[in-house]
Amino acid sequence: IAYTRGAFSADIGTSPIGFRRQNILGGIEIAPVLSNNFRIRMIAEQRAVTDSLLSWSGVRDPYSGATWGGVVRSGGRVQLEYTNGPVGVYMLAGYSTFTGTGVARNNRVEAGVGMQYTAWRLPNEELTIGVDGVFFAYDNNQRLFTLGNGGYFSPQSYFAVNIPVDW
Repeated sequence: IAYTRGAFSADIGTSPIGFRRQNILGGIEIAPVLSNNFRIRMIAEQRAVTDSLLSWSGVRDPYSGATWGGVVRSGGRVQLEYTNGPVGVYMLAGYSTFTGTGVARNNRVEAGVGMQYTAWRLPNEELTIGVDGVFFAYDNNQRLFTLGNGGYFSPQSYFAVNIPVDW
């Protein structure tokens, strides 16, 4: 179920029925315009970690009967956005906690900056080009698929520069 009105949006749902671990998922976003060119976006959410079958739905060991996985990310972030004509710039910061059945609790901090340029715009189409820098840091790496691990991408630190092109 989802609802949007103006600068407010919210949704609530579940992970797929029939998964080993059923989770309530959803989020709230408030994105008021601060001035003609500035907007602040505040997001609080709980989402499924879909990196692997283990992290998304959970698994059962056929020999021991142990069940683990079904990881969710709970947290929030704040993003400040500036737009002026075809140019947009943003910066963000966030914090999340990762939990699941029989897996170690994990925490992540994130930060990012970026900009985009709308190179071409028609009534039903547009082309944007940009550059983004992102940083993540996790308390522990849960990349393994053995009992106690979550099976999701979680390096102790990660930095990337992206060149997104969106048409």
